[in-house]
Amino acid sequence: MSVANTLPEGLEIREIDDPKYGAEIAELRFSTYQYDTLFSRMYPIYTDPAGTKSWMTTREITIMKMKTTKTAAIFDTTTGMMLAFIKLTVPVELPLEGSAAENLPAYPEGFNVPLQNKFRSLLKASDKYYNKQADSYIGALYTLPSHQGRGYGSALLSWAIEQARATSSRIFIQASPSGHNLYLKLGWKDLEKLTIDLSEFGGETYPIYNMVKEA
Repeated sequence: MSVANTLPEGLEIREIDDPKYGAEIAELRFSTYQYDTLFSRMYPIYTDPAGTKSWMTTREITIMKMKTTKTAAIFDTTTGMMLAFIKLTVPVELPLEGSAAENLPAYPEGFNVPLQNKFRSLLKASDKYYNKQADSYIGALYTLPSHQGRGYGSALLSWAIEQARATSSRIFIQASPSGHNLYLKLGWKDLEKLTIDLSEFGGETYPIYNMVKEA
């Protein structure tokens, strides 16, 4: 069964590479970050929502111009609205356009740098599992909060699995608590559970799961 056949009528998955979609991706990402105990503390979502959205939009457009990842999204074919998206890096050398890689925007005012440093240190410890020359990597998977629980994540992961099969590559992911069970259900295996202590930022321990799905 094709990935398209797993979605209800009126929805479709499309691979997108036009930077014009950057604003929609940013809006969707912002809407999910509001409910995440890590990212809602890292980004100034509540103190400067407009500035955060503007920064996210600029960043997404810049990344899409770099063409180092594949992006697919689920759209409502009636309204044209983007309901979910996934970003996948595959082990092939894709060209950079111009100097886009050097032009990522500075973080917005109010960004929680100490928390980001904690987060980056944790992700760096995961490098031992991920081989950029051999593995695929899911860098983002988000669904609008109002449309969660409808199988969109599963459909987009099926798309990613098809892409990885074309290169016979494993698929690595650093999963949040909200997505962990879905990945297990679809065949990913836990490699390691890491945690970030959010107590100094008004939160609790936040787990991140290094996971892999074999080719």
